[in-house]
Amino acid sequence: MSEKKEFKYTARYFKEDLPEWKRLKDPFTTRIFYRPLSFVMASIATRMGLSANTVSYISIFISIFACIFIAIPNNIILNIIGAVLVNLWLLSDCTDRKYSKKCKETAFRRICR
Repeated sequence: MSEKKEFKYTARYFKEDLPEWKRLKDPFTTRIFYRPLSFVMASIATRMGLSANTVSYISIFISIFACIFIAIPNNIILNIIGAVLVNLWLLSDCTDRKYSKKCKETAFRRICR
């Protein structure tokens, strides 16, 4: 019989350290949208083997492209894409923050609590 191995780094794993006062203090969009999705994204990042630094680099590139698309004048489609990228950047920023707090990284290895 094969045992089903449970994956440790689930969304619940990343959510468990969030204190109640922080949940209540967060703005509405963060509480409803960004924070719950960041737990899922952090879980996906660990399953893919990404480090917290890699998630940070992805966040930086998303924010640069968002700024470029928003700055282009007279092109509503690119401005809308830029606005979507800003929201994606906020999500990746929440993901990076939660992931880096939960997983301690050194130059040679990653240690998750």
